[in-house]
Amino acid sequence: MSDMLLGYVGTFTQTSNAPHGDMHAFSWTPYFEDQYKFNKNLTFTLGLRIYHLPLPYGVPNSETNFVPSAYNPTLAPTVNEATGATNLLTGTAYSNGLLYNSGLAGGLPVNFSKNHIWYFAPDAGFALDVFGDGRTSLRGGYGISYTRIFTNQDCSFNCIANPPVFTSENLTSLVFPSTSTWSIAGGTGAVVSVQSVTMADANIQASPVTSYSLGIQHQFPANITAAIVGAGSRIQHQESNPNINVPPYYSSGGVTYDFNPLINSNPANSKAAGDNQYYWAPYQGYGGMTDYMTPLWQEWNGLEAQIKHPVTKSLNVSVAYTWSHSTSNSTIDVHNFNRYRGNTSGLNYPDSLNITLLYKLPFFQNSGNQLEKLTMGGWSINDITTFRSGNSFDPGLSVALQGNASRPDVVPGVSTNGPKTWKYGSSQQWFNTSAFSCPGTTTGVSCVTMPATSFGLYGNAMTGIIRGPGQEIYNMAIFKEFHITENNYFEFRAEAFNTLNHTNPQNPNATLGNANYGKVTAAYDPRIMELALRYRF
Repeated sequence: MSDMLLGYVGTFTQTSNAPHGDMHAFSWTPYFEDQYKFNKNLTFTLGLRIYHLPLPYGVPNSETNFVPSAYNPTLAPTVNEATGATNLLTGTAYSNGLLYNSGLAGGLPVNFSKNHIWYFAPDAGFALDVFGDGRTSLRGGYGISYTRIFTNQDCSFNCIANPPVFTSENLTSLVFPSTSTWSIAGGTGAVVSVQSVTMADANIQASPVTSYSLGIQHQFPANITAAIVGAGSRIQHQESNPNINVPPYYSSGGVTYDFNPLINSNPANSKAAGDNQYYWAPYQGYGGMTDYMTPLWQEWNGLEAQIKHPVTKSLNVSVAYTWSHSTSNSTIDVHNFNRYRGNTSGLNYPDSLNITLLYKLPFFQNSGNQLEKLTMGGWSINDITTFRSGNSFDPGLSVALQGNASRPDVVPGVSTNGPKTWKYGSSQQWFNTSAFSCPGTTTGVSCVTMPATSFGLYGNAMTGIIRGPGQEIYNMAIFKEFHITENNYFEFRAEAFNTLNHTNPQNPNATLGNANYGKVTAAYDPRIMELALRYRF
């Protein structure tokens, strides 16, 4: 405070507005369904849901959205290549391509888009008693549903701080005169970098989720039930928000690059004449342009097998195995979202085996000693054991002069399978670290600084090509009910997660250039125990 009163002010910042949203949305989804019993063994169910999902709307003329067709390159300010500063921040160039949500002709709708409002989602299913004896059933189903998370898919929630509605002024080298009136007598504008904006695609869509399954179930003697089910789901038009203001592909000397190689070397004022459209991002005068769009998809397919057996009146055992595969695309290359399609990172677990056991201990239930019966009789044990293969995850890149590169290259003919050593020590290595190299090279792990041959490339390593460590999880609980009356009782539970305290390593570091590249540096939770007392009435 004393420095400020004496006029020793380093910087001054003032914003033009405080963003405050007032968004409204209305949707309705009527549903129609009919069930038809073809005969005593076969039943069909048909349904249709109609979705009316317009985007939310805000206050007219309170926000702007960037529209590529409204952008005029001739109005773009000159940008200093060395500092990133623009020399023109006022007038038409300041809002080049930004249109208000006026709702009037020549502007944008109040909710920025009138496209993709109506959706139709059918579903169908059948159930067949195959032999008519109630022991074998064949079931199948197919359905579509739509989801729209308004805050993720609408510019009204995300474009509220765009210029020119919201701007800020930054001053340095200030002089506060010694007068009775506070005023800024001097000061110069700080070097202001190019503006970043948030935008939303006019063709943004709600996300359809398609689910399908076909399975058969049979009850064997001794009350053993077995089932095999094939199932899957696919979500399309999944929301993402990549930066679209990135350089286009660049061809030179017979080589096609992902972007101009000069960007990696970051030269000052070395732009070749007539090379603007390749060197610069497409919308000059702007920095990052976060675009809310729906270009992604994800698919999961699995084969599920399960056996249930009530061994005795006190013991129930269930064993379930699932083989599955999940794939998805990526936003690494905004010019081709399917270029890096592969195993879904973090969600692709090929094999999973679950064993569930529920056992009501027979001891002391019929004891003549009431104290024994009350304290030691009627206890139950529950165990859930899971064996699961490791999930898929992505390789990364972190080296000097990386530029726009985000993935390493795959070394041809070299497998990612490694020694899978993970205990702490200098020799630990989970996957084959020699399977990856700097983009455009085949030098294995020797990449410390990005070589010139790598400039202009993203890297070709696909999504989810490394498999992490599997897991063994044993969760157990012991519990008992203490009845006051038939419907009023206390339940005491003692639970242990990861009961055997088995060490389950997390995924190793897969970032080429990192000091821990290829090493496991963390593990999942150790044994966790908890006690619970619940009263039910």
